[in-house]
Amino acid sequence: MSAPQPPTTPTKSTSTPPLYHPIYNPPYKISYGSELTGKIIRSSKRRITFQFVFSDPSAIAAGKKGLGCRGSEHEVIMTWSHISGTVEIIHDGRVVTNTHWSNSYAGNTRFNHAWMVGGKHQMEIVANASGTPKRGEKKKLTTSWGDVGGPSKEYRQFDLLLDGMSFFDFCEMSHLGTKEKH
Repeated sequence: MSAPQPPTTPTKSTSTPPLYHPIYNPPYKISYGSELTGKIIRSSKRRITFQFVFSDPSAIAAGKKGLGCRGSEHEVIMTWSHISGTVEIIHDGRVVTNTHWSNSYAGNTRFNHAWMVGGKHQMEIVANASGTPKRGEKKKLTTSWGDVGGPSKEYRQFDLLLDGMSFFDFCEMSHLGTKEKH
């Protein structure tokens, strides 16, 4: 005779659905901003802001367009002090990193940091102290993913990547739910 077994309880699936699909419900950009915020020398500190939305897949499937496809809004803010080398990245009000990084005057003019979002997606900030590449430097955006392909492969001083896709290649709100190229 076998021992009684405890009742089995259904387990919730721990896998979360993706936050977006690049074709069916793409992310779209709201705004990008770069401002000088140093207290004494304004150009010694920069605040870079990226605002975007993951579109609502059920709204797109229902045939809605533009604002009708608005999903969850997100904001990533990077503050970079070129003097102290401090870099802080905040995603939706949560500090992703607050680190002291070698300052740019010592020759370290690039910074990048990656983190996971929603358990399935990698987000990465790429920052260059200079707005133009150094002499002889490739004019491609080079990240932890390697050279980024597609329309955004030119050099950018600041960029936010979502699974390797540049923020500047995100869909425009007016294209959501249409057959226009994102």
